[in-house]
Amino acid sequence: ESAVAALAVVSQISGACFCYPVGFISDRFCNGRRKPFVYCACTLLGAVTFTMMFATTMHDMVILCFILGAANGSDLTME
Repeated sequence: ESAVAALAVVSQISGACFCYPVGFISDRFCNGRRKPFVYCACTLLGAVTFTMMFATTMHDMVILCFILGAANGSDLTME
């Protein structure tokens, strides 16, 4: 249970850290275009979720949850 909670915290912190920069980049450098960011985030979400089936250590899961949180934060920023 504590491992699951730790992974959830990693994901949430990662998502929170990526929300603002991705929105800023979208608005500032891409003229507000959001579709490329949504496509990239959704692709990452699917790939990381699939890859989680093959994670064998806690270290693998921490890295995957960090990437998952970043992709989720990016997607939520754009939606």
